[in-house]
Order: sequence, then C-alpha cells, then structure tokens
Amino acid sequence: MRMNRLAAILLIAGSIVSAHAGPPMVCHEISIGDARSLPWDGGHGGSDSSYDTRSLARDTVKLLGAETSGLVRMETIRRAAVYISHEKAAARDRLAWELLATLTDRALEGEATGKRGPAAWFDAGYLIGCFNQLGLDIGQRMGESDGIPGYGYVLKGIELSRTIQQATPPEIAELEFGAALITHPAMRAKGRAIKAGDEDVYDAHLRRAVASVQKGSPLEVNLAAHLKLWGKSMDAYRTTAGPGEIAGRR
Repeated sequence: MRMNRLAAILLIAGSIVSAHAGPPMVCHEISIGDARSLPWDGGHGGSDSSYDTRSLARDTVKLLGAETSGLVRMETIRRAAVYISHEKAAARDRLAWELLATLTDRALEGEATGKRGPAAWFDAGYLIGCFNQLGLDIGQRMGESDGIPGYGYVLKGIELSRTIQQATPPEIAELEFGAALITHPAMRAKGRAIKAGDEDVYDAHLRRAVASVQKGSPLEVNLAAHLKLWGKSMDAYRTTAGPGEIAGRR
C-alpha cells in the first residue's frame, strides 16, 4: 500500500482553478457544528495527536448509526481516512483494511439481513473514495463505477436510501453532495486539463443536491463553501434534474 504525497495531487485545471483547492473529499472539512465525530483539534492535518488509532474502526462504526446525517457520515469517514494516512506503512495497511473490511461487511450483512441501513453502502464507498483521493493504494479498485473507485457503492447507498428507507429529499441531498465530491472533475482529470464530459456526473449530483437543499441548513452552508472554493455558485445549479437522472445515472 502506498501513500503519495498529498501535494502531488493538488490540482489546477480547466474552469475550476483555486490556489487553495486540493482533493475535495479529504482536504476540506465538512462543517457539522457540534455533532459527534472522531476527535479533531486542528493539529497535524487537523487530527488529534492524542487519539489512539487502535480503536479507529470500532469508534468510526459507532458514529455511523442509522440516525447519523449524511454530512456527519462524510466528515467522520474523512477524518478516519486522514488518521489512517498519517500512520507509518505497516499500521496504515492494517488500519485501512480493518476499517474497509468492517464497513463492507456491515453493508453486506445489511443487504442479507435487513439489519443495517442502506447508507452502509454509501459509507463503504465514501471511504474508498477518500483513500483514492489521498493517493492511498489498497491494492484493488473496489466498488468502481465510471472509472472511480467506491462510486458504485455510493450510488447503491443513495438508491437504497431513496427506495427502501424512503429517505426525505433533504436527506438524499446530503448523500448527493457526497456523490459530487467523489466524482469531482479535477480528480477525474488527474492533473490534465479538464475535458468536455468530465464535469457531467459531478454537475448532475450537485443539481440534485441544490434542488432539495433547505435554506439555512448545514448542507446549504457546505455546498456554498465548496462551490465558492472551486469558482462556482449555488445559482449555477438551481435547475431541476433532467429526465432519467436518478442517483447519478444519466
């Protein structure tokens, strides 16, 4: 397993140029207010140097309950991935696979028994996406869709949340924001200039997120901050999803 230097994947590309922009899933904290998540104190990479990562998998799963919002899920998984990236090679390998196995087993168990919420697939896919954007090589491209590791699991989580759990539009909108982050065109371009079509899936997820965002909600705050960072605005996405645009499929 390899951890490339994060600086190597800081991207300046196409129409979304930003001197402060890095991999969107891991470089930018999601605002969750006072919601419970993994310890974070603004130290090295934001993580808490006193936190014992030996309990990372257990602690992370405890925080990903059925009632946990999409934004808190995303920030908790982001923090877990960053903690893992700070470890030395042997510990990093062990922690990465321990957490990934825990989340994927949880998703499979939920599908077989109905005892876990459909967001378990989203969680597993989001973790894989964080690993991918960190440059952390887990040896295989799990949950790949549209060339993006983890994205297939994220889509499955959104689809199941909508159809089985019958989540509300604002709840789905938070997951759509997560799907936008994993499909960000700068990560798809991998340092080259962004080409026509690179932004299509990302834009579709953002349109659906913006269409259902509630004024003054934490999601609105996070969407506005993300789009400003990449030189866009909420108004650019205030259109309804087109026919057939369901959970990221065109």
